[in-house]
Amino acid sequence: MIFMTLTTFTKRISLKILIVALFFSNGFASEQDTTGKNCLFIGHSFFIPVARSFNGLAKAAGVEGHSQMEVFRGGKNGAPGSLWAHEPSRLKIQESLDSGKIDLFGMTLYSENRSIKDYKRWIDYALKSNPEVEIYIGFSWGKTPKQGGKQALAVYSKMSRAFQPRIHKELILKLRAMYPKNKITCSYYGMASSELWNMHAEGKLSGIKRVAKSNSVYRDGMGHAGDVLLTVAGLVWLNTIYGVDIAKVKLPKVDFKFDYKAVANKVIALDKKHNPEKEKSKG
Repeated sequence: MIFMTLTTFTKRISLKILIVALFFSNGFASEQDTTGKNCLFIGHSFFIPVARSFNGLAKAAGVEGHSQMEVFRGGKNGAPGSLWAHEPSRLKIQESLDSGKIDLFGMTLYSENRSIKDYKRWIDYALKSNPEVEIYIGFSWGKTPKQGGKQALAVYSKMSRAFQPRIHKELILKLRAMYPKNKITCSYYGMASSELWNMHAEGKLSGIKRVAKSNSVYRDGMGHAGDVLLTVAGLVWLNTIYGVDIAKVKLPKVDFKFDYKAVANKVIALDKKHNPEKEKSKG
């Protein structure tokens, strides 16, 4: 009888260990980090496609309960101020917010229509029905120059590095001061663009083209993201929003011949370096 009891006990313990091992194998840091959020993302073509990539990656990582909706308008029309001014888009976004079920509300920025007032208008509206909503603001990359030579790359990279701390100071810190009770997260996933372009120029992206329809950094000369950039940027989101250890996430449909996760982790590290208050955003 004692032997049978010990055997049963051992099996139960083994099962629990197996369940825990399977849980952590998806790359999660803690149970709190794995709680899925109902997300709403609004923005342009350098933002919404990354949101869709993030959606697939969250599911691949096994985030339970993750769901999302998107409202898209191209170019400057996807800036916060533009989306508010465009009545059909505004009403669609407001309808989602009015449900009171939004856990995370994500926006991006553009060179215009992105004043503090524009963000405040959206956040104030979101808080009416979602008082504990988390605000996420993603900084995209800039349009790539038509001539992709070394000089163009050097200028593009320099501007990319200077962009993060400036926007963090001008926008994120001010919003956190205005809304100390709400978590406001941000990431400069756009840094992945200059990192990948530099790697391509140095011949470090085996089998990857700079501009092409697939296996590429960009899919056109304007700089719209190709599958490589979408994957790396989406992984940055996965870490920022859910705290997932991306090194442990298995992506069955990705077969790039370079360490794309290392690139994502470099961007994540740069983001934390330039944005140390990110993890203290609850006030």
